[in-house]
Amino acid sequence: MRNVKRIPEPETLVREAPGWRKQVLEIKRSGKPIPDSLMIKYNQPDVKEALKTMYSDDQGRCYCCYCESQIGVVDYPHIEHRWPKRIYEEQAFDWDNLHLACQKCNMHKADDWDDPNPILDAVLDVPISDHLSYDDDVLDGVY
Repeated sequence: MRNVKRIPEPETLVREAPGWRKQVLEIKRSGKPIPDSLMIKYNQPDVKEALKTMYSDDQGRCYCCYCESQIGVVDYPHIEHRWPKRIYEEQAFDWDNLHLACQKCNMHKADDWDDPNPILDAVLDVPISDHLSYDDDVLDGVY
């Protein structure tokens, strides 16, 4: 995992996210299920492009926020919610909660969340080296 710098919030989120969040909270208060069609409103072209910009290198190669594998070559990049949108519905449209991940990491993480031990944030946990360490003995012989 490497650190990235969050760029300015995409215009669609600036303009639409407050209304989407309000709808989510109203539906949640009513006790009805929140429709999937509302929960995927964040999936907009300018949001995807901003995340690709954040997670790309100088040559335009895009990398997963967790495993750093190159994405967008053999599979589509996934918009990842660090705070799972099924648990924290009101944060589904928060720019600070959105990252870019490969399909494998996004599907494996799913809706997992552990408050005492939250998943590292590539933007906020700076420097990331303060939060990760590698044991060379474990890596010996691994290809």
